Amino acid sequence: MAADSDPLARWARIRRKGPLRFILLCGVLGWGLVVALVYSLVMWAVAGADLRVLLPLSMVIFPIGGVLWGAAMWWFLERRYQREARPGAAGEEE
Repeated sequence: MAADSDPLARWARIRRKGPLRFILLCGVLGWGLVVALVYSLVMWAVAGADLRVLLPLSMVIFPIGGVLWGAAMWWFLERRYQREARPGAAGEEE
C-alpha cells in the first residue's frame, strides 16, 4: 500500500513541516485565494459586480478567513492524529 493511503502517515509527514506552513499553504493559498477568485468571478457573472473593486477586496478578506480555516483544520487533524496514534486507540477495548 502506498504511504498516502494511510491518513496517519500522511498527517505525520505534514505535521513535521509545522502549523505555519500548513496554515499558509492549505488555509491561505488553498482555501482563501481560491475562494476569493471563485467568489469574485461568480459575483461578476451573476450580479455584474465590478471586478476591479471586488477582486482586490476578496483577495484580502478571504485569505484572512483562510488563516482561520487552516488553524481550525490543523487543530482538528492534530486532535484526530493524537487520538488515533495512541497505542490501543484503534477501537480495542480491554
